[in-house]
Amino acid sequence: MIALSGIHLFFLAFISIIIVYKASKTRQIKVNNGSILRRKSDDAHSNEISARILVSTPLIPPYLDEELADLSEQYRKGRDVPFYWHVPKAGGTTVQDYFGECFGLVEASERGVLENHQADEELQVVEIYGDKYVNVDTTNIPGIARAKALGLAPSGLADVVFSQFLHSGSSMFDREHPGRMFAVFRHPILRAASLFSYLSVATWEKTYHPDFAGMTIEQYASSPMAEEDWMTRFLVNKPEGALFQEDVEVAKEILRKKCLIGMLDNMDESISRFTRYFGWVAEGDASQQNECKRKYFHENVHKHNGIKSGTKAWDLLKEKNKKDLQLYHYAEELFAEQERLFIDLDE
Repeated sequence: MIALSGIHLFFLAFISIIIVYKASKTRQIKVNNGSILRRKSDDAHSNEISARILVSTPLIPPYLDEELADLSEQYRKGRDVPFYWHVPKAGGTTVQDYFGECFGLVEASERGVLENHQADEELQVVEIYGDKYVNVDTTNIPGIARAKALGLAPSGLADVVFSQFLHSGSSMFDREHPGRMFAVFRHPILRAASLFSYLSVATWEKTYHPDFAGMTIEQYASSPMAEEDWMTRFLVNKPEGALFQEDVEVAKEILRKKCLIGMLDNMDESISRFTRYFGWVAEGDASQQNECKRKYFHENVHKHNGIKSGTKAWDLLKEKNKKDLQLYHYAEELFAEQERLFIDLDE
């Protein structure tokens, strides 16, 4: 398995989304009354608020309703495309590695363009370091545009697509081949502390920050480099500027209606739900399956010093991640509620 992590992609992605945000490029989509809602590329939050008033659009942007399937709709294997929304430092890279190696799934992520495949004119499945990928990069905006132009979703080549970009990423799908969103969530303060700890030692990462190595977690938490409501911002397309309670409600509704929830602190159950929902079966006999799972969920863990509730660092990160904390606790509720999906599935 290729030894890459998703952390540097998060920083590059965040830079990309801000560039696109400021460029104010537009993507046009039809709404129910035939008018045109103009969406800034990977952001149009303010436009969407106005559009709801003018044309009574739903809480969720209409393009997401068209491009991402509802959980209430039956999963259609071979038409719907599993779409993993990658939250940094919430187990996403491990999930990607696990499904690639242990299940033999064909994945669309950043890895398919390695070995000079970024210039390929047609889609194909390539083998890189023993695993299978479609020759696209779905983790940055230009790569997403290329994947869409080449017809990734209707091609049926990818068993699962990975991206941290929800709104631009959804453009790869359509009504006939919608994305099926799933994700793993982690407590925002623990996630922020893990990100800091990792990047303070990860000299092999492009995003390694030497200043972090000399910082305490408290200094990081009080700096402008600390995490600030990443999940809410990426769910509602607001990479910068103030967030409001309405943004949290939009983010909650997207999760409620569109997302199969996994929780990092209950990974065994989360992985079980994902595999049962999508009908994925691990390769090999029971012993081989257990060994492969142990490799990724018991050995492949980055160790870091914890952060304790009630400390100054905890309180500083809590203040910066108020919206994400609301969202995380709502995800916990959804995780409990979604258990009934699998009772029905098993019957």
